Amino acid sequence: MEALISGLNKRYDIVIQSTSDKEFYLNLHQYFDYIYKNETLKAFIDNSQKVYAKAMYEIWGDYRRYTEEELETNSAKVSKLERFNLYAMQVGIHVRVYLPIEDYKTTPETDDKQDSVVVILMRGFDYALNLNAWSKSDLKEYQKWFEGRGRYEPELRRVHLALLDELNKPELPSSVPTKAEISFDYDDSILKIGDKVVRIKMKNDYPNAHYVLEYIFDNKEGLGAKSYYSEILENKFSKEKMDWRSLHRASLDINKKVSEQAKISEFLIIKTGISGYLQVNPEIL
Repeated sequence: MEALISGLNKRYDIVIQSTSDKEFYLNLHQYFDYIYKNETLKAFIDNSQKVYAKAMYEIWGDYRRYTEEELETNSAKVSKLERFNLYAMQVGIHVRVYLPIEDYKTTPETDDKQDSVVVILMRGFDYALNLNAWSKSDLKEYQKWFEGRGRYEPELRRVHLALLDELNKPELPSSVPTKAEISFDYDDSILKIGDKVVRIKMKNDYPNAHYVLEYIFDNKEGLGAKSYYSEILENKFSKEKMDWRSLHRASLDINKKVSEQAKISEFLIIKTGISGYLQVNPEIL
C-alpha cells in the first residue's frame, strides 16, 4: 500500500511541477496510465463507475418525459453525484487527454490520419491547421480544451485525494464481476448477462455497436476470443467508410450501456490502434 501511495504522490508532483503545457499533458497521461494499468487502483475506478451507473439509473432510469421542475431537481442530483464520485471526477481527463495521447503513442498513422485532438495537444493548433485534414472551426473548438491547465489541475487534485483516501481504507474493492451466462438477441438487439438485460438498439436502426456484438458472438473461436478491428471491418462494414476509431467508439458505447444498464464495468477489453481488437472480459465468462 505504501508503494502505491508513494507512486501516486511522485507522479502527482511531476505533473504539478511541469514547466510547459505540453509537458503537463504528457505527465498527466503518465499519471493516469499508472492508475489504469494497476489492478488495485483500476478497481477503485471500476467500482465507483458501478456506483455512478446505478445512481444515474435511479435518477433517469424510467426514460420518460420530465417536467421542468423534475429536470431541475434531477440535474441537481447529477451535479452532486459527479462532485463526489471518483469515476466522474476522472472521466473528463480520461476522454480528452489520456485516450488521445494513448492512441497517438500506440498507433503508426501519420499526423493527418490521427485524432485532431491529439495533434493539437502534441503539435499545436497552427500545425494541425496546416495539415488541411480538418476544418478550422472544428480545430478551434478542440483548441478550447487545452487553453491552459486551469481546467484539469482541479480535477487532478480531486482524483488524487480521492485515491489516497481509498488506499487508506482497510479493505480494497474488487473489480471482478460475477460470472454469468451471456447471450445476444440479434433481432431485438438485446445483450443478456445472467439476469441482466442490456438494450443496444435505442432507436429504430441498429447502431454500429449492434454489428460489433454480432461479430463477437459469431466468432468461430468462441466468445472469449479476440475479435480484431480489421476482421470486423471486413465482415460487417465492408461497404462503409469506417476505420478502427469508429469501432473503438462503438466498443465504448457497448461498455457504457452495459455499465449503465447491467452495473458491470469493462464488459469488453478494448485495445486501440489499427491492429487492435475487442475481447469479452475473461473475468465475466
